[in-house]
Amino acid sequence: MKPITSFKVSLKLLSFVLLCTLILPTCAYDSDDDNYVDVQKPGEQFQIGIDLAGVDPDQVIYLYSSGYFYYSLDTRGKEILDQKFFLDGRDISSGINNGSVYINGGPLDGKEHELKMIVGFKTGTGSLAELAGYEMYVGEYTFKLKFIDSSTNSAVLNVRQTVDANNNLKLVWDRPEGFDVVSYEIYSNEYTPRLLATIPDPDQTWYVDKCYVYGYKSYQIAARLRNSQQVKITTYYTVSYSSIEAGHIQGDRINRNSLRTQITNTNPYPCKYVVEYGYENKIVEADRSGEIILPGGDFPSWISFHLYLLPLTADVSEYKSYPYVYGSLSDRMLEAHISLAADLHGNRLVGMDFRTYYQYDVSSALPTFSKTHNLTLHTGCIMKASNTGYVVVSDSRNILYIYKDNTFNNLLFQIQTQGLFFCLTDNNLLFVQTNDGFDVYNILTGNQVGSQQLISSPDEVYSQGLVVRISSDARYLYVLRKNYYTSEKQLELYEVNPDYSLKLLRTESDAKISAISFHPVNPRKAIIEYSDIRFSLVEVETGTRTTVAGYFQNIDPFTGAVLYKAADYISGNYEVKVLDSSGTKEIWRMKLANINPFADTRLYNNLLMFNGYVMNLTK
Repeated sequence: MKPITSFKVSLKLLSFVLLCTLILPTCAYDSDDDNYVDVQKPGEQFQIGIDLAGVDPDQVIYLYSSGYFYYSLDTRGKEILDQKFFLDGRDISSGINNGSVYINGGPLDGKEHELKMIVGFKTGTGSLAELAGYEMYVGEYTFKLKFIDSSTNSAVLNVRQTVDANNNLKLVWDRPEGFDVVSYEIYSNEYTPRLLATIPDPDQTWYVDKCYVYGYKSYQIAARLRNSQQVKITTYYTVSYSSIEAGHIQGDRINRNSLRTQITNTNPYPCKYVVEYGYENKIVEADRSGEIILPGGDFPSWISFHLYLLPLTADVSEYKSYPYVYGSLSDRMLEAHISLAADLHGNRLVGMDFRTYYQYDVSSALPTFSKTHNLTLHTGCIMKASNTGYVVVSDSRNILYIYKDNTFNNLLFQIQTQGLFFCLTDNNLLFVQTNDGFDVYNILTGNQVGSQQLISSPDEVYSQGLVVRISSDARYLYVLRKNYYTSEKQLELYEVNPDYSLKLLRTESDAKISAISFHPVNPRKAIIEYSDIRFSLVEVETGTRTTVAGYFQNIDPFTGAVLYKAADYISGNYEVKVLDSSGTKEIWRMKLANINPFADTRLYNNLLMFNGYVMNLTK
């Protein structure tokens, strides 16, 4: 604190001449008369003290261009009669208010300016001159001021952000030129600014915040000036950071009961994580690696959570006081949500959505290739691949597009169909069912090489439904005939001759038969499905079969495993089961989530597909 400064106050006597005629009684004047008071002449000057809120009045004083100049006077008991202030000769006395004077519009030219203070005091003599206002002490003092614009001075510090050797947030600024800085103050710019640090060394122009890890945060950096009345050069700085978004929180199922998420935080600041999830607000901690394990339920699973980011030294029990982002984790969803097929020749999966063709790694179901297309599709459109590498796609107009391979670059040909079953065989044929039979095309030439009519009269087309399936080697053909009037059903097995004529091998009648299909790889096996919730794995040549209770889904073309839904699935037990390739031994089972539960499930190389989601059964 600067000592109180004294300055001299001089006596000013204002005299006047009173002309009058006095008629006095004839009596002698006696100086000892009781009615006479002898007034002592006041001294020529005396000392008073001035305090400018701790600043040195003899040095340049920094003030805001619009603000208060504070002062207090030690009058030694003298009563103040009047005060005047002049800034560069301009009277600003109207701004005087109880120990301060308001200065409005101080020049921002970087130069020194003169503030003159003039004060009048009573002499205390009680003389007529004092009572009439013609006798007083008058003192004046001149101060040197330099003005600062409080609204635009932030650019002077030029604050920017970087990191220290440990990747903590480091704020760096420039020491303001032309100012005598005493210290710096760092505030967290909250609703009520909170002091984080005071830096007494004016040459230390940086601050490290080890507590900052993520999210919005604003700081005030204030350079306090020497010999100023609370004047600071202040900068407001908001941290720049990278947002953690949905794409930065990736995960998958690591086993039947657990989901793993990996957080990709592109911000450099060291932190640890707390995940809060569920109605009971359970928490899971994770270190700075960002790997978090959460419980996984029925397939597919979804978990929504709050991901809190904490400094490494933070108390985890206080996690809610730190920034967080919303996150969610689920089993992985496939991009090709319209159709998926096994490309055994390329040892991968191929699929499509409304705008793109995809290739997938057969072990992870991660996309390895994509290509846009311009087909018009709906959710019933189908993609199939042959065991020799050709791919066929149907569009919304029932046109088939046949490609040479899974790059979809070489379109061999296209044909119009009636929107019924089609498939590719191992001997490079395209088999297409029609309303009354089937057609066969050579893939390499696009030419039709065979056709058969399985309904003899036009009337039978309306009274009889056909399901026609051919084996992968094009040697065997199943025909399921459905009589719409009698509900009778007949299953016929044929051998296909080289000219695509048919030789009947076996028939069976059973009104409960609902579907027929061949094994995707083994042409000597087939699957018959029944309406009473069972299916049979059939040896084509002998007719022997193994029957299983449940809803058949598919045979894994890579492993031969049999996927089906439990017999009580329709009653709410949404469980799927897997049999080995013989169809006799159960090797896996799991509950499915109750979301569109009647959607088909598929199994490809032990990758379970359901409602567009994928799960690896080997984990």
